[in-house]
Amino acid sequence: MNFSYIAGCLSTVLGIGIGAAGGHKKEWTQERKDLLTKATFYHFISNTGMIIGSYNNPFNYSTILFLIGVTCFSGSLYYKTFTNNEDFKRLPPYGGMAMMLGWILLAFKK
Repeated sequence: MNFSYIAGCLSTVLGIGIGAAGGHKKEWTQERKDLLTKATFYHFISNTGMIIGSYNNPFNYSTILFLIGVTCFSGSLYYKTFTNNEDFKRLPPYGGMAMMLGWILLAFKK
């Protein structure tokens, strides 16, 4: 079983669902819509990395970093977007770092 491929595909399904749910919120301000757009963009970029990485290795460390990145970066932005609450505002930088490290490991096929 290819963990990286499955994780990337399931994470993509989740991103599509969250994006669709938020996309139908007409009462949101432009700032909240922009936040959702940013969160889904980086979510999908990380999913692409997971799926690409699956072709090199069925289980790789870059996938773990991408999952951490999606959870910390996109997850906290989703939380802020849907609840208008900033409880997790310190997580996005760590998520962004995890995503960048994921791409670095992917470049070296780790």
